[in-house]
Amino acid sequence: MMQITRREKRMLLFSTALAGVWLLYSFVCKPAGDRLETLERVVPEKEAALTQLVSMVREYTDLQSQSAPLQQQIAAEPGDFALLAFLENTATQCRLRPTAMEEQPMPADSDLTNITVSMEFTGIPLEPLVRFLSELRSCQASLQIKSLHITQSGSSDLLHVTVAVSHLSWKPTSSGTRT
Repeated sequence: MMQITRREKRMLLFSTALAGVWLLYSFVCKPAGDRLETLERVVPEKEAALTQLVSMVREYTDLQSQSAPLQQQIAAEPGDFALLAFLENTATQCRLRPTAMEEQPMPADSDLTNITVSMEFTGIPLEPLVRFLSELRSCQASLQIKSLHITQSGSSDLLHVTVAVSHLSWKPTSSGTRT
């Protein structure tokens, strides 16, 4: 058997301890330090994202509460309201004859539909136009005048008018009821 001297024993013990410290540092301390650095970098980013998310939730809640009266108004409307027919009848009552009408369904969110009708009038006096616009404002349906372009036809008092009127309504479900 081989005899190990005291000096060799100390050197072997020191080498083993050094190897143990290196292994502890390599497999425990270094990965833990790297993970802490990553967390110190990521945590503020996540906190900022959380703050932004909280503010977006507040904004969404505010918008939802502000839209409640509009939703109630839309829900109270008759389900068979036809914007195109209403505008034609109103124009006829105001002694106006549109030279062009175009209905444009617009995509809205999942429960609502938005229909816009563009009407063009040529050579009309001011008074019937004012009466027509007043009728639109006094309508119980949720109408909105999207655009109104008025130009004078030559040197006369007659007007050339283009108006776009929009209407929001609930989309009927397959059973025919509102969602």
